[in-house]
Amino acid sequence: MKRLFKHSSIYALGGAVNRAGAFLLLPLYTSHLSPSEYGSLELVYGVTALVSSFLGVGLAHATLRFYFEFDAQGERNQLVSTTLVGSGMIVCSGVAMLWFSAPLLAGIFLGAAQESSLLQLALIILTLQLSLEIGLAYFRAREYSLRFVIAAFLQLILQVGCNYYTVAVLGLGVWGILLGNLISVAAAWGYVVGTTVYECGIWFHQSKFRQVLGYSFPFLLSTIVGVVVLYSDRFLLKALYGLEAVGLYALAMKFVELINVLFLEPFKNSYGSFRFSIMKNENAKEVQAKIVIYVAVIVGLLSLGVTVFSPSVLRILTAQEYWPAEHIIPILAASILVGSLAYPFQTGILYMKETRYIFFVTAISGFVKIGANIVMIPSLGALGAALAFLLTAVVSVSCTLFYSQHLFPIQYDYRALSKIGGICGLLLGLVGGLQLYGPGVSLGGAVIIVMCYLFVVLGAGCFERSEIVAGWKFAVQGVKRGWGVVR
Repeated sequence: MKRLFKHSSIYALGGAVNRAGAFLLLPLYTSHLSPSEYGSLELVYGVTALVSSFLGVGLAHATLRFYFEFDAQGERNQLVSTTLVGSGMIVCSGVAMLWFSAPLLAGIFLGAAQESSLLQLALIILTLQLSLEIGLAYFRAREYSLRFVIAAFLQLILQVGCNYYTVAVLGLGVWGILLGNLISVAAAWGYVVGTTVYECGIWFHQSKFRQVLGYSFPFLLSTIVGVVVLYSDRFLLKALYGLEAVGLYALAMKFVELINVLFLEPFKNSYGSFRFSIMKNENAKEVQAKIVIYVAVIVGLLSLGVTVFSPSVLRILTAQEYWPAEHIIPILAASILVGSLAYPFQTGILYMKETRYIFFVTAISGFVKIGANIVMIPSLGALGAALAFLLTAVVSVSCTLFYSQHLFPIQYDYRALSKIGGICGLLLGLVGGLQLYGPGVSLGGAVIIVMCYLFVVLGAGCFERSEIVAGWKFAVQGVKRGWGVVR
């Protein structure tokens, strides 16, 4: 457990650094881009996310899964190199075909064929990003958490510097943002993939690659469906309310993404390999059940924090035309809280290698979200999209738990989870009501609400006294280490 928290904390730093650029550059984007242009950028990301889900084939996750199937380091290195080379062949072939279809895609998704250069630039970024993810999966498998952070810092520095130059100085707008992103991703790619190739060599074993593809194919289907479902609200908002509505919704999503950056992504980076490394231990089920409680408490805290402090941050970092985004943040934060449990709940599915169930869950959730979007967005706009997102998260987590428990039963503490969810949901509802219909929440009130959550959760019997003491010591040690670095 200590190993998990140690590497999760380091990955948290790397993840925060990796996404910090989005917030450091937020004043730049909102001062040089209109909400409509910001919405256009979001749709470019949506198209490339769909392409990424198809060409990525879930190979980064599969690399982690099969890495621990081998005991000899040489066999592990050959596996990593095989997936890296195989992924490169798939991605380059796919991007080459899509390159000449960019004008058609731009006309369909962006409403203007002349914007094809944006998609072509995004495809180049995508080519590097997908092989970069396999290199980062190798770093995670070897627990190279420090190297992970170095790559994140390198990418951050170049992203911020290049974007300020291309957008503020050259005035290139959305095109300049993508150009700056390309330069930063290319630098990180050189470091991560270069290190991976240096240590693993260049190999390609067809038998290994067939095994990896067979395992990851259900991820391909589920990921494609997931991305289509994820961005269906943006495209429906564009069709009914225009790019400005997409821009405001995307900005609200950017704030709740902080929860992913600060905790969920680093947790997944560490837990992805950790749960496979302990799956043969006698206490594996008990450890995983306890981890779910920790995840719920931490994500609940972050959800409240993002919700209560986002209005003040919006007023500091953005122009007034972006401020209405605060009204949907509480609902989106609640969605992230519920959805955060899906990843640890997948344990049984992954242990038994029944990844087809992940596709089933994604398909069911997809039907729910698309249906909810069609019903809610026409009358409620972005608020309807947020409510559909919350409903989908509930369905997704419920289905994941059902299938996973059928394959590999784990005795979760549902009573504690209900307490945590109820307390956080009540406070999020209170804050959301004050922001939408009342005077909002002051900074002092925000601090009080967050502290109330902590005191109530800790006093509700969700943890043993020894766990609270151990958690306090871990937090104090982390602060001391951070202060030592600053000094």
